[in-house]
Amino acid sequence: MKIVILLILLLSNISYASELSDEILKIAPKYTGFKESYGPNQGPEVNKILKAAGLPPGQPWCMALVYSINLEASNNIHKANPVLRTGASYMYYKYALKNPFRYKVISPMEVMLGTELKPGDTVIHQRGKIRKDGSFPGHAAVVIKQINEQSYMSLEGNTFISTNGGDQGE
Repeated sequence: MKIVILLILLLSNISYASELSDEILKIAPKYTGFKESYGPNQGPEVNKILKAAGLPPGQPWCMALVYSINLEASNNIHKANPVLRTGASYMYYKYALKNPFRYKVISPMEVMLGTELKPGDTVIHQRGKIRKDGSFPGHAAVVIKQINEQSYMSLEGNTFISTNGGDQGE
């Protein structure tokens, strides 16, 4: 299956972006290392992340992780969470496109040409074809560090690998 990096949502248009990035780096270690523990999209930590995003246990949790990390960081600095409360990466994508004063949506090519990624930026991958309703199977990740123009370090959810070789992403 072809995976396309569809867009990157930059938080640079938010007045407290730098402060939020610093806080995300502080809390990131607590979100690393845990995995789904008793089946796909399940486990104590995963269920907590899903609940924060308003989702029941067993749902794909990559976008919920993006939301949860930003929620905790935002609360720690006493600011509003800039991330849409959703479990669907395509919904965040559509929301960002409709809010250009809040989000800067760029393509991977812009990163290759020099736009810098910062901690807290969101990368959304499109997996498969766009559906008739405009949604798409996708995956979301929180950028922790840009390594070079072609790679970055990130925090991501959905760690269960199914028997058909795919994960349980939305």
